Amino acid sequence: MLDDKQNHLLQMGVMLSTAGLIINAFVVVVGAFGMNINIDLFKDDTNAEKDIVGGCTTGSIFLYVVAIASNKGF
Repeated sequence: MLDDKQNHLLQMGVMLSTAGLIINAFVVVVGAFGMNINIDLFKDDTNAEKDIVGGCTTGSIFLYVVAIASNKGF
């Protein structure tokens, strides 16, 4: 019974660590695009910032699901 509880705690630790890694990657990407750098990406479209944040959010969720799914396979 104790081994089962320990395994569950280890799995939760892996899931939380993976979530932290993905969230940190999200923050880095959105922070890089959030800087006041004059590039052609932001000149024509006023909603480009929302598109980037939405794309990064979707990508982060996808990466988390893939990481957890690949962890369950082992």
